[in-house]
This record gives sequence, structure tokens and C-alpha cells, in this order.
Amino acid sequence: MRRKALAAIAVAALSTTGCTWRQIGAWSQWHDRDPEAAEAFADRPEIQRQLHRSEQRNDSSSDFRRGDCSSFASAFAANGLPVSTFEYIAHRESGCNPHVYVSDSDDEGGGLLGLNLKGSNAAGWYRLCGLTTGNVTNASKNIYCAGKMYRAEGLRPWRTSRG
Repeated sequence: MRRKALAAIAVAALSTTGCTWRQIGAWSQWHDRDPEAAEAFADRPEIQRQLHRSEQRNDSSSDFRRGDCSSFASAFAANGLPVSTFEYIAHRESGCNPHVYVSDSDDEGGGLLGLNLKGSNAAGWYRLCGLTTGNVTNASKNIYCAGKMYRAEGLRPWRTSRG
């Protein structure tokens, strides 16, 4: 079951980028023959960066201004997020820069609101709203997913041991 979820995530990540359907089909066939190798390839940092950069180019929201938390206010409100709370979260998580990407021992992803796709979180975010490492830095997608998570779990995903 875990392999199917990972395959779905990888195919979704590939399909939201500049990959052709032929490339996606070839990767899917490779995954059918050798899932561990195909997943290891898709998980390589340079491949993740490539997917990440491609999705960044597809963020069409021109009203957002990097570093200006208030420029995201209308999108927060439209997605059912308490504006002042999520302006604070955006400042804390990314400095209001939707293109922040983190990859370390306990984080993978990030974006405007620090959405973590590490480990089993990836499948949960994908099921919830289609979030992948390839689109986590798309500000519109990040805010949309945060809205869905906020309705499901409140502020729990953004609570830290420091506050």
C-alpha cells in the first residue's frame, strides 16, 4: 500500500511539472518494473529541485509580494484562514517568502506556511489537497492546502514546542 501511495505522489509531482506525458508514462513503467529504483530516482535532491523550480514558475498569483505578509491576506481569508494568525505563521515559517524550500532531517517542503512533507506526511498532504514537493512553494496551492488542513485540524499542524 505504501508503494502505491508513493507512486501516486511521484506521478502527481511529475505531472504538475514540465514533464511530458511520455516521460511520465516511462517513469510509471519503470516504477512497475523496479519501484525502489524509480522512487529513489524521483527522491534525488537534484530531481526534487528540478520539480520544485518547475512548479514555482506555475504560480500565477501576481498579487503576492515576497516578504510582504499583508499581500497574502485576501488569499488567507478566501481559504477560511484567520488572517492575522496566518500572517504571523507565514512570517515565522518563511519570512513571507512563498519560495522557501527546506530539506533536512525532519523537514521536506515548506513554502509560505511551512508545510512539511517529510515521511508519512507526504501521503496525507497529497490525499488532502494534492500537495507535493513539486508544488509546495506555489503560494496559491500552499494557502489552499493550509485552509483544508485548518478546517480539519485547526492550528495543530503549526504548533511548535516553542509556542
